[in-house]
Amino acid sequence: MKCKFAPLVAIVLLAGCTSSAERMYECEAQGVSRDACYVAEQNRKANINSAAEKQAMENASDLYGPKGTETYGKKQQQREHHQHRQANDDDNYDNDNDQW
Repeated sequence: MKCKFAPLVAIVLLAGCTSSAERMYECEAQGVSRDACYVAEQNRKANINSAAEKQAMENASDLYGPKGTETYGKKQQQREHHQHRQANDDDNYDNDNDQW
């Protein structure tokens, strides 16, 4: 699961800690027109948002199945299997003799 967040983390780290205004100022300081800098900034924001949305959709798909169906994801199936095994183990336990 940690690997799924790697692209988003990479984008955030590559973006640095500069504000939109700082990036616009730096862009204009290089001789690029204000309109071109604005479009570049909007594209940057759109790319970050689309990457986050894509990741959210993948996470939802893993949890609920394709296209939001009510099937369970792998983790939910594993959790239910583990709970089922625990219930069966409890049934096999002999309380009178404290033995299995």
